[in-house]
Amino acid sequence: MIANYTFFNQLAVASPEIKGLWNFCPVPGTKDKNGNISHAANSTGSGAVIFKKVKNKQNAWEFIKWFTEKDTQTEYGTQIEGLLGTMGRFDTANIEALSELSWSHSEYDRLSAQQKELVEIPVIPSSYAVTRNIMNAFREVVNELENPRDTLIWYNRDINDEITRKRENLGLDTEE
Repeated sequence: MIANYTFFNQLAVASPEIKGLWNFCPVPGTKDKNGNISHAANSTGSGAVIFKKVKNKQNAWEFIKWFTEKDTQTEYGTQIEGLLGTMGRFDTANIEALSELSWSHSEYDRLSAQQKELVEIPVIPSSYAVTRNIMNAFREVVNELENPRDTLIWYNRDINDEITRKRENLGLDTEE
């Protein structure tokens, strides 16, 4: 299973009967022509927003900066885990704070190593359509036992149609 690393906490707490029978590891890798193994995975993110009509933009900005600082995220993470137990361990907004939370050395080393291999997927004006259709194709193959090749061809048409539609709406040359 490939899941967010916080799922490790949920499973460890919710299913103690399987403790010691599983663990987390890097995303499966691919070997390059030199024999090096890449465990590259795409990263996801979230962000903070300050709305245009907010009364005090500067205070909003100061709050965001404060809340995402290492010390604030570490204290928040420690307090939330103290209150909720291991299930409360969260994916911090600050990379440095991750090392301060109560992961074991071994767990932190694995998280840190995988983090160094994260790769951003370029965003295009129809990225949502790519993600949605790939996931729909995956579900159709797994849940409905459809032919993988035919299913991908079908959903690829939807992806390409949406990319073309978005490019046309933005006035971009669709022949590039």
